[in-house]
Amino acid sequence: PASEIKRNKMICLIKQIYERHTDDYDQATVPLDAVTAALRTVYTPDEHRTVTRVRARTEWSYLFLTHRVVEIILSFGRKFILMTRKIIIALAVVAVLLVAGRFIYNRYRVVVPPVDVSRSEIGWSGKSLSGAHAGKVNISQAKLEFQNDQLIGGMFEADMTSLTATDMEDPADNISLADHLKDPDFFDVAKYPKATFTITEVKVSGENSYAVKGVMKIKDVEQPLSFDAQLFEEQEMKRLSAQLTIDRTLFGIKYGAKGEVGSEADWFIYNEFMLQVNVLVQQES
Repeated sequence: PASEIKRNKMICLIKQIYERHTDDYDQATVPLDAVTAALRTVYTPDEHRTVTRVRARTEWSYLFLTHRVVEIILSFGRKFILMTRKIIIALAVVAVLLVAGRFIYNRYRVVVPPVDVSRSEIGWSGKSLSGAHAGKVNISQAKLEFQNDQLIGGMFEADMTSLTATDMEDPADNISLADHLKDPDFFDVAKYPKATFTITEVKVSGENSYAVKGVMKIKDVEQPLSFDAQLFEEQEMKRLSAQLTIDRTLFGIKYGAKGEVGSEADWFIYNEFMLQVNVLVQQES
């Protein structure tokens, strides 16, 4: 090792000093200047420059290593920042897509809220030469379709067997009229127990108002029908209300009708009757 070589060289120099000044090592007195000069020669100028270069290289190696460590840390920091930015951008894109998707979903999805059949009903009224009568018909099933909180479609079905008359004071008279309306002269409910209306087109005509077109089916006869409808909010419910005017003769109901052969002189019931439809659905939470 270098340290061992230096130690041996120093021993040799000391021996040479003693040899130059005395033959007896034990009794020798050596001048201090001679020892100092000898010790100074242990490292020659070339050796001193070599040591300096080694030290310089060591310092540069340390500086280079430190620089590399700092560079690696900075590189990792830059990569971490870039990765963090990418993650933030990706999260922002996902958030925007979720919000946009939710908006599109809510705007274009079709909502069919449950119908409260027990509170939904159809009121009817008709006129004759002797006066007017009114009553009710139960709704057996119904469906209303909404998109972006706007009515876009639906249907309702009337249970014709539930037809009642309610305008007369005597209950027996009400029952008698209802039974007549149920027989073959009118709706023949034993054969045709259901009447339906199906929406085919809806246009917004005003605030909560709609122009509705559809198909009415009575006694298995289908006819186009148009009417105006309004949508009302009542606590936790929505109520669609509409008044329909129907020409019964278009569905083959011609008993006592004006303009029919054999009844020009003795007609007594107007051809048109009215339906007041009210369908209640639950509001979307």
